[in-house]
Amino acid sequence: IVNSMEVKEQLSYFPIYKGHIKNKLYSDSVPINNYSESTLPSGIYCWSMRDLIKCKAITDVASNPLIINLVSDYLGCLPTCYGINCMLSIGTSGHGTTKRHRDSDDFKFLSLFIYLDDVNLSNGPHVYELGTHLGNPYGAKGNEVPDYPVERKIFTGEAGSGFIEDNWGVHYGMPLAPDKKRKCLWIRYGMY
Repeated sequence: IVNSMEVKEQLSYFPIYKGHIKNKLYSDSVPINNYSESTLPSGIYCWSMRDLIKCKAITDVASNPLIINLVSDYLGCLPTCYGINCMLSIGTSGHGTTKRHRDSDDFKFLSLFIYLDDVNLSNGPHVYELGTHLGNPYGAKGNEVPDYPVERKIFTGEAGSGFIEDNWGVHYGMPLAPDKKRKCLWIRYGMY
């Protein structure tokens, strides 16, 4: 989907922040400049959306007509691109993104995930529980994370590859091995 080396080169001009999203709820918003991935402690880091939208390679893929058409078909309307984020995961973190969860950003929304590093079973592939975007028919409200067996799809892939999913479905990132790292870009599209 993208040239991952080009995206990573553009990202190298910007600081990173502790947390999976740079906002008041999930980050201390203190920029980390002149960092080396090999010396950062285990954890989850991210770039600011303000900086991400300055990266031409990212805005080009976010506005790609093929992706916009696919998302429009699913949503039934022209989408709003309301979120762009890039996470750097290093080693084991125990972060909430590695636990089964649903996102509830909009009435209907999709996320385009793009791996910026090669991803295998040891460095945090994304897992999606098939059919869970339709809700939980056995739950009291229908939005509970299922406690019964659900078929899973594990997304491994080469740097630059990606996939689109409905994030109301149950998903998570598998934990990384202690000595592994992974960069993953996501672009979110919704109705509003």
